[in-house]
Amino acid sequence: MAGIDPSAAAVAYNRRRDDRPNHRYIQAPAQALPLADASVDLVMCTFVMHHIPEGHREAAISEMWRVLRPGGRLLLADTHPTRWVRFLFGRSAPRPGDSFDAIDIRRYTPSLHSVGFTDVDYAVGRHRTGIMTAFKRN
Repeated sequence: MAGIDPSAAAVAYNRRRDDRPNHRYIQAPAQALPLADASVDLVMCTFVMHHIPEGHREAAISEMWRVLRPGGRLLLADTHPTRWVRFLFGRSAPRPGDSFDAIDIRRYTPSLHSVGFTDVDYAVGRHRTGIMTAFKRN
């Protein structure tokens, strides 16, 4: 299991608290994953896509595709922007336009298809979490 984060502080924090020998933590951005081609079975990207600079999100999706083995699965998750969530958080951090466009992971559906992902599905889980899954076919 590899946890990847661009923050040196986050990587150091996890390394200090997790001594399992099959877990490793790597400092790197999502758009430049330091993993071999077709080397992982599952990529989980939870509550992260909106933190990746807009201009690098397509590259991050391409990297997720590159490192997945054929038959591998992608899971993206972020807050499902319901009207209640928009109201609640929009009042505390008002910005011009819809500040929740960036967290709505459904916006990545065309990008997932364009790199080759299939069976792209979106569901709303517990706690108003949007969950998108996709497969890299054999």
